[in-house]
Amino acid sequence: MARDSIESRERILEACERCIARSGLAAFRMQDVAREAGVSIGLLAYHFGTAMVCSRQRSIT
Repeated sequence: MARDSIESRERILEACERCIARSGLAAFRMQDVAREAGVSIGLLAYHFGTAMVCSRQRSIT
C-alpha cells in the first residue's frame, strides 16, 4: 500500500472510532465517518466496504 493510502486508512479508522464513541455502534453512519475523516464515501468504501468492516478493523489493528 502506498504511504498516502496508509495515511488515509488510518485517518478513516480514527474517525470511525470517534463516530462510534459519539453515536454508538448501532447508530453510527459511514457518511459521518467520511465527513469526519475528510474523505469521500467512495474512498471509504474502497478501504472498508461496509460499516461493520470499518468498525471491526480498529480492534484488529
